[in-house]
Amino acid sequence: MKDKGFLKGTITYALGDIIPKILAFISFPILTSYLTTGDYGIVNYVNSLTMFLLVFNILGLNTYYLVHYHKCSSDEERQRLLGNLSIFIFFYNIGVLLLFSAGGFFFGKYVEAKIPFWPFVFIAVLSGFFNVFSLLPLASLRLKQKSVQFAGLNIAKNITQLGLTVIFVVFLRKAAIGVLYSILIANVVFFFYYAIYCYRHAIFKYDKEQIVKALRFAVPLVPGSLAYLFINLLDRIIIARYLTLGDLGLYGTATTLGFLINIISTGFYQALEPHIFKSYNTPGFRNEFKRIRSILLLVLLSAAMGLALFAREFLYFMSNKGFHIAYVYVPVILAGGIFSGLNLLYATVITASGKTRVNSMNVIIGCAVSIGLNFILVPWIGITGAAIAFTAAFLIILLLSMAYSRFPIFAWQEIVVSLVWVACIYFLVYSFSPAPGIYSIAIKALTMVLFMVFAFKLLGIKGLKSLF
Repeated sequence: MKDKGFLKGTITYALGDIIPKILAFISFPILTSYLTTGDYGIVNYVNSLTMFLLVFNILGLNTYYLVHYHKCSSDEERQRLLGNLSIFIFFYNIGVLLLFSAGGFFFGKYVEAKIPFWPFVFIAVLSGFFNVFSLLPLASLRLKQKSVQFAGLNIAKNITQLGLTVIFVVFLRKAAIGVLYSILIANVVFFFYYAIYCYRHAIFKYDKEQIVKALRFAVPLVPGSLAYLFINLLDRIIIARYLTLGDLGLYGTATTLGFLINIISTGFYQALEPHIFKSYNTPGFRNEFKRIRSILLLVLLSAAMGLALFAREFLYFMSNKGFHIAYVYVPVILAGGIFSGLNLLYATVITASGKTRVNSMNVIIGCAVSIGLNFILVPWIGITGAAIAFTAAFLIILLLSMAYSRFPIFAWQEIVVSLVWVACIYFLVYSFSPAPGIYSIAIKALTMVLFMVFAFKLLGIKGLKSLF
């Protein structure tokens, strides 16, 4: 991986996320023109629920596959591993689909909710069923370092989804349910591609002993994964409980922009995870880790600055007036995204050391912090409270991961760069905050360039060419 350059892989993986996000930017003004803030809140809520349910669908077995792929002694053994896990996931998920569907219909009769199970939540359950079958084939492509094919599939799926969204929302005027239909249909279409991939690259022979071993490794990851996603879902549940669907739509808009930082962290993670698992015990890994962390911090802070500074302009020119105020919540959410991205690096090191329960415990603690702060802050200060709770939770998780990993903590240069970032964001978003226009864009662009030059020099990053 190092010979080929992990940053080149990162860029390709990131493109697989960036282009779909560009498509999301294209769809954003469409959605905000044809959906109310309440409709947008429903879509954001159900999408978050789909991610939450996906943890139950996969049970962490994709991580087991990533870790144990290189431990297989032959290609045939790797194909058997893929086939065996695929068999179990298929039959297990039929049971999950039936269980959640029956439970949802039963409780839907007796529990009144702002967002009913039928049809909204049911579509989330069904989408999760079809989407889970993409995880092992995509993991296989990452392990084989086929980043172009990996990115191409993500892009193709999102283009399909965008086209369907235009049809359902613009032409058929189906509002929120139309967006959810487009996601479901796209998952169904690509389910067949991933099924064919498994048919061609796997040997289907059930091995109960291997499944038991895989579950013993993977199941301890589930509580942490659930807690991690619960941090992202809980705020929406509490906003829906104490505030309005319009507030939920504004928060969903802010998180849509804020979560774009995950493009960077996910790109690094997808490229680096197999490399870290493979080279964890090699000489010089600790020094390489520090260099990777500095580069990751620089890229995350630079991207987050761009998103935070230009969120107001983007919403002003690309959305209806009702969505404009969402820009004030974006920087706080971005801070949480930066903490989350850095934590991925430390958490991967912890997983490579075999301490999978540590990661789960860290996230569970962070989730507990999120629960407490959300219940205290949301009724008190509204949407801002949810954003603060989100960021505080991931800060706690990062600090715990740093402590358990026993890898170097931040150098003073990295702390200074982070503080300068905070000062720039506070001044240009909350203090000075010029009205959207050419003047504001010029001022913010100049600030961003100066920050990047300053950070690059202070961090003393060297050897970038070797990463390509």
